[in-house]
Amino acid sequence: MEFQRYETVTACTACGSEQLVIINSRAAIHECTHCKCRIVSPRPTQASITLSYNVGTVYEQWLKDDEKRTDLWKRRLAIIRTITNKGTILDVGAGIGTFLHLAKQEGYIANGTETSETATHIAQKLYGLSLACGQLADIHYTDASFDIVTMWHVLEHVPMPSQIIKECFRILKPGGHLVIAVPNDLELKGIIGECIGRSRYKPITFCDEIHLTYFTTKSLNTALIKSGFNVIQNGLDDYSPVKNIKRRVKYFMSYFIELLTGVNIYDTLFAIGKKGNENLP
Repeated sequence: MEFQRYETVTACTACGSEQLVIINSRAAIHECTHCKCRIVSPRPTQASITLSYNVGTVYEQWLKDDEKRTDLWKRRLAIIRTITNKGTILDVGAGIGTFLHLAKQEGYIANGTETSETATHIAQKLYGLSLACGQLADIHYTDASFDIVTMWHVLEHVPMPSQIIKECFRILKPGGHLVIAVPNDLELKGIIGECIGRSRYKPITFCDEIHLTYFTTKSLNTALIKSGFNVIQNGLDDYSPVKNIKRRVKYFMSYFIELLTGVNIYDTLFAIGKKGNENLP
């Protein structure tokens, strides 16, 4: 199958700037000259993307790997515990719900959204979780509903990251936190590959994971600040579900480089934004 409909993006989906330059015509990648975020345009419409996820095998593969991913979700839950050990969590793009299941076991009040009907059915069957199906903005949560909102490798998939971040600001309680993890567009392997003529970007294909936006720490922080958040922490998202020496060496090498230089060359990054009482988007 193929995507049936496409749309053109004329402004940066992270900061709103209309200063876009094309940097990879084969993969339709444009860069924002203001925040350095990179976006796909033209791109499939959301209806086409939703169909791709529902008929594809992305979540079935996640189900096969679920046991291996448990340590990954526990590492991410440990980040949440550094913020607070109680409260109401909303996980946006909760997938099959493993993170929320573990959070619920730790005593958090767990809520989640997911655009894939396939994933929501799996979450209900495996964990008894009733995820809200649809885009966050279409679910219409009330103001100041949650203590924590998480997005684990979700923001790169949504059509308008800036709108999602603003919606998160609205539904968070004063003093609440937004935790976001995304792939890092400045990861070392991709940069080295481009230096030797190998593009890090591939055209979007049906029934595969679909990235619409490519973030750096700078562009993600810019989007958070623009929506009213104070950025209180940046770091590396220790995302790998597989434990082996090569992966651990890569992570810890990148961790110490980031610690010493402030530059993240790892595959992934995370940011934590805090909503203050005085913040207004």
